[in-house]
Amino acid sequence: MGLSTRCHRDQLTGLWTATGEDGERPAVTVTAGTADEAAALVREAFGLAAYRPRRRCHPGGSAST
Repeated sequence: MGLSTRCHRDQLTGLWTATGEDGERPAVTVTAGTADEAAALVREAFGLAAYRPRRRCHPGGSAST
């Protein structure tokens, strides 16, 4: 079985909560400012590499990593 991750946004705070389960260990729930970051933190909690998309460049600027 693999890791299953669900994300939802809190309408009052605007924060995203991700919950991850792999069927073997206890579920992990993390809250962050974006869905991508919350999901990445859940993956890291399970010892997996986290995917974080590069931030988009704004006009006249550059993305930082």
